[in-house]
Amino acid sequence: MDRDSLKENQALRLDRKFAIIICILAVGLCLGYAWFRADFPPWLKNSGGGIPYTLFFVTFFFALFPKRSLLETIAWLAIGWSCVAEFLQLWQVGWLVQIRATPLGAALLGSSFTWVDIPPYFIGGGLGYLLLRLLFWRVSRNESNLRNPIK
Repeated sequence: MDRDSLKENQALRLDRKFAIIICILAVGLCLGYAWFRADFPPWLKNSGGGIPYTLFFVTFFFALFPKRSLLETIAWLAIGWSCVAEFLQLWQVGWLVQIRATPLGAALLGSSFTWVDIPPYFIGGGLGYLLLRLLFWRVSRNESNLRNPIK
């Protein structure tokens, strides 16, 4: 394996680790939101869960495909998934209703459709994109400083 391939593999592993850490933090945000949402303002209380939900999916999909060049596509994919899951709530077929009746099914698929849930998906997707982008910018900057130290 040549030196450039080795560096690329190391960068991919590091990017995946960052994404997994942020993904775990997003799960914590989802749980914190569920726990404290009664104290939030009405809009955030009723629809704000879509923000950490979509942030989770941005970082989850990026952990699966940790290529920085795919980050924008991954963010749109996470927003798209969130919107599809929202629209699936209009479909009230028996087996899907049974899945939604479980805590995990309700968390992943929701239970009732509402238009006001859509904007938070875009906020969460944008936040995930910006968070990972900022992180990669900082890591790249630190790597270049290590290679070219100021004398």
